[in-house]
Amino acid sequence: MYKEVAIDPRCMADMEYYNLVKQHFGYDKGRYISAEVKVWTKEAMEYVKKSDLSDVKLQSVKNYLNKIGRSKGSNEFLLTKDRKGSVATCWNDWVDKQKTIRVFSCIISKAEGVDKINIDDINEGCSLWDIPASTSIKKNPHDIISVLQPLIKLSQELVLIDPFFTLSRNPVLEELFKEIQNTFLTSLRIVTSIDSTDVKRIYNSEYEKLNTKKIAFQWIKVPEKFFHDRYFISNVGALGAGQGFLKQIEKGAPSDLLNLHRISHDEASGILGALDKSIETEKTIIQLTV
Repeated sequence: MYKEVAIDPRCMADMEYYNLVKQHFGYDKGRYISAEVKVWTKEAMEYVKKSDLSDVKLQSVKNYLNKIGRSKGSNEFLLTKDRKGSVATCWNDWVDKQKTIRVFSCIISKAEGVDKINIDDINEGCSLWDIPASTSIKKNPHDIISVLQPLIKLSQELVLIDPFFTLSRNPVLEELFKEIQNTFLTSLRIVTSIDSTDVKRIYNSEYEKLNTKKIAFQWIKVPEKFFHDRYFISNVGALGAGQGFLKQIEKGAPSDLLNLHRISHDEASGILGALDKSIETEKTIIQLTV
């Protein structure tokens, strides 16, 4: 439900693509542009200056490129650690190098190519571009972690909130620990209302060996009914769910499925703010920090 997109900087000489970049990327949209921002904006500016845009439109695009080129961070752009520092003479070369690191969700360009889409494809509802408002999966460790993986790959910090999430013998947590070892994640926090005894011993015996990268981990207990819904929140996106992230035996009912949907930055910030405030007032207890 999150996409890492490469977009040809020459597209910025076309107002349709300019509006696409401004309106359809960022935390609340579920898509990020992958690029070395300063290099990308410089290349885009060269194409924009040579375009046949009217003076008003030309100035608008140039102002936007100058703004994001000078800023330390932009809502629309996100470059993961493994993609940084790649030297290339132009965007096409950069993309080719990046594809050897990890494929993009999609590549947007006016140029022809079997792995590229353009504005017409997007307007027609291309599956490589579209992101469903919600998705339903079976409640098994593989499917749960698979649907969370795109967001995990882009993130540095993760918070999983589930009132009934258990610590001991939890195959979903096992799969999550395995998955995050292949990312640039720096911290994982689990928030639950389940009161586990001897949390340190359980972590040491069941999960420490899986946490090979020594990613910072916290197990946090909130009061019962403090959270009702379940959330998977990162620094770059967030998902909500009405049911939990635990493995469940199929019963042949609609409740067999875990339904996930994206939530906004404001909603995610409010949830984390409530959690932090509860910790400050000591209503919520951090049972383990490693």
